[in-house]
Amino acid sequence: MDMNPLVTVASFSSLEAAVAVKGYLEDRGIPAFVPDVIEPQRDWDGPTPFSLPLNNIPVQVTASCEERASRFISDFFRTT
Repeated sequence: MDMNPLVTVASFSSLEAAVAVKGYLEDRGIPAFVPDVIEPQRDWDGPTPFSLPLNNIPVQVTASCEERASRFISDFFRTT
């Protein structure tokens, strides 16, 4: 049994925002993970769009890091 399951600490409407928060957490020593939930749509001639399920890109951390991650995410949005 996994003692530190991954938990979603926040969800974002764009991959860029999720990756920015992931980097913010990792800079502070909190391992973060952005699941591979987007897929390029292949039948499109323009710039590659993405299919965003429910427009919801999660950032996940282990349960043991969840409290610190949530606090850092709050700080991130307070200062940006």
